[in-house]
Amino acid sequence: MLKANILKITSLLILIVFISCSASVDQTIIYKDKITVIDLESWLNLMPGGPGSFHVAGKYQCNDFSNCNMELESINILSGANILYELKSDDLKCDKQVDSKSGQIAYQFFNNPGLKINDEISMTEKIDVSLIFKSDDSLVEKIVKDVPLTRAY
Repeated sequence: MLKANILKITSLLILIVFISCSASVDQTIIYKDKITVIDLESWLNLMPGGPGSFHVAGKYQCNDFSNCNMELESINILSGANILYELKSDDLKCDKQVDSKSGQIAYQFFNNPGLKINDEISMTEKIDVSLIFKSDDSLVEKIVKDVPLTRAY
């Protein structure tokens, strides 16, 4: 009898853990589907008269514009498996835009100016950009691969 009760309690706890973990994964997938990256550009400013700088800018929109609470938390710039830059919310500027006709919500974002060029990025032609969004208690990652890294002279 005691063994049967312990087995039932153990099974119940395992089931609860499994359900809560799968619900969390499902919620992350739902949140991921709410965001579409519609524009993303990166460049190195190599103009004479000052130190060179790295720039990333883009735009994302919420597909469910009646209920969009996704905040851009951070951006990671990668080349292969190497993280070249980790930009936090303090390093980014994000402007909300609402289409007056459709109500569509979009956000224009860019990094603060003056981000110094490191040696590795100066030799890179394409980068991967990982956008980390926060919604409620969940973090959601959208990755855009092979973004051309242009140079402005």
